[in-house]
Amino acid sequence: MHNPPHPGEVLVEYLGDLPVMDAAARIGADPSTLNNVLTCSSSVSTDLAQRLAQALGTSPDLWSG
Repeated sequence: MHNPPHPGEVLVEYLGDLPVMDAAARIGADPSTLNNVLTCSSSVSTDLAQRLAQALGTSPDLWSG
């Protein structure tokens, strides 16, 4: 059985040391929403997946899968 990492775990790697407030501003997301994803306490919505993909040069599927 394959147990993929939560998108928040992957996002932590992409953001590095960038503070949540700065990352949220760059992505165009609410800081609390982004923090909930980073702490793996919520999933990534379709809208946020699109924003992350555009901001980070990835596929939306990376974040919603």
